[in-house]
Order: sequence, then C-alpha cells, then structure tokens
Amino acid sequence: MAAALTALSTAVLLLFASPAKAASVQHFENANLRNGYMISCCSGGSTAASPVWLEQSADARWTVYSLPDVNGHGVVHMQSADEPAAGCLDSHGNGSGGSVWVQACNNGDYQKWEVFKVSSGGQTLLVFKNRGAFTQQGGKNLCIAGKHTDDGSIREGIYLTTCNTGSSWQQFF
Repeated sequence: MAAALTALSTAVLLLFASPAKAASVQHFENANLRNGYMISCCSGGSTAASPVWLEQSADARWTVYSLPDVNGHGVVHMQSADEPAAGCLDSHGNGSGGSVWVQACNNGDYQKWEVFKVSSGGQTLLVFKNRGAFTQQGGKNLCIAGKHTDDGSIREGIYLTTCNTGSSWQQFF
C-alpha cells in the first residue's frame, strides 16, 4: 500500500511539475543607439520594482527562459542576471507610452515577450512584443522601444509602443 501511495504521489508531482525551460544569459543592445546601449536595470542591488533603461554597460545581462512558441514565434521570460532578486522584465500592465519595469517574477503574461526576428544588413535583430498587452488588453501589439532622452545622461529610456518591426528603436541584437 505504501509503495502504491508513493508511486501515485510521484505521478501527481510529475503531472503538475513545470515544463523544463531552456535558459541562457544574454545582453540586448539597441540597434538604433548601438555603442553598447543595452537593456539594463537594477543598480545598487535593488529588489523593488523599478523602470528599465538603455545604458552603456557591460553588466546588463538577462537570464532568458524559452517558453512554448506562439503563432510561430518564440516566447521568452527574462530575469535580471546581474540582480536576480530584482526580478523579471515586465510591461507593468502599461499601455502605449508606458514604461517597461523589472519587478518580482510571477510568470504572468505581462512578463512574457513574443520574439520577432528581423534581418537587416545581414544581421538578425530581435523585436520583443508583450504577451500581456495582447492577451489582457484586447489584442494590443505593444513592443519594447528605446527613446533618446536628450538630458545628457548615459541612460536612455525604454517604453512600450505599437509594434513596428522596421523601427531600429524596437530592434535589439
């Protein structure tokens, strides 16, 4: 009887276990700014939700987890590799013009990013579309985009905007 219960417990655990995710550590440089401007976050060991920016930094790395494809495109979930306690890339439920954030990882749709591959000048570039904006906000197609702040800082802004895979502000490599 004990052996049967152990086998049943194991079967239930396997049934409800999360699928394995392939993970890699990467950085994402903006195709418009180039010069090392990468998606960055979390200076100073912060664990609170905070906006994301483009910064010239060698330490702007993300642990990227592959999720099941959607409509023939890859889907990823990204956690800060430099400050894992800070959390995951999240659209924060924002609409067009809203900031992109890092906050506690929760595997929700606002932390899932559909990846479009675009070729330009012999290089493969990536565009990240937020799944939550599509599934939770009536089919909105909102992508990560950089923006120039003109304030003299080394940091540049990141926000959500209507997807345009041809815009170098929305392309990363």
